[in-house]
Amino acid sequence: MIRRRLLLIGAALVIGLVIMLAENVAADIVVGRTPFTNGRLGFIDAPDGVVFHFAIAALPMLALALIGSSRRWLWAVAIGMTTLFATFAVWQLRQDYLADFAGGANIGLGIIMMASPWITLIVMGVMALLVRIIGARSGPDAV
Repeated sequence: MIRRRLLLIGAALVIGLVIMLAENVAADIVVGRTPFTNGRLGFIDAPDGVVFHFAIAALPMLALALIGSSRRWLWAVAIGMTTLFATFAVWQLRQDYLADFAGGANIGLGIIMMASPWITLIVMGVMALLVRIIGARSGPDAV
């Protein structure tokens, strides 16, 4: 049981790391920079930025690992939504880059990205609840 949970935690951390690295490499590519130059990678320009981006990317999967869930569909929702939020951030960066960052810092994007793991957790919770309710209604006593 503990070994299984540790494996799930390891998988969650690796998935979060891969999503974070892919997002930031893509961010560099869309603005024409070479990744990992001058100690910078995508949105990350400081060591604390690495921790913050990693936490945002890994949190939904880490929550599943900590509760010991191995339901594939929940993991797919967590990975899918986290990837969609990361893709949205890169797309938004590209839009800002094409406008020559005329609007300044994109505070809205920062807020959305900080909220993204919590939005993902809420969606996963609602979906799990709906599956439980629908499963209970379609049991042997269902009309």
